[in-house]
Amino acid sequence: MLLLVGVFLALLFLGMPVAFAIGLAGFVFMLATLLVFGAIAVFSGTFGTLLLRSARAQRWLNRAAGVVFLGLAVRLATISRAAT
Repeated sequence: MLLLVGVFLALLFLGMPVAFAIGLAGFVFMLATLLVFGAIAVFSGTFGTLLLRSARAQRWLNRAAGVVFLGLAVRLATISRAAT
């Protein structure tokens, strides 16, 4: 996908002054970043609200977090120290 965007921008900038092409490429990058992270923020907010309303989902999230912490504790307890 990024390769196609790069090729498109290279063809678009053909014959333009270098400074203008770099500025335009920066603007396109900032616009794409704004759209992607804006969509992530909206999705996260909506999904977070749904999770907060569901006691069942909160229980499963707490269990999953507990399993992760338990795995980290086991890893920490079984790791061997390097002799210094």
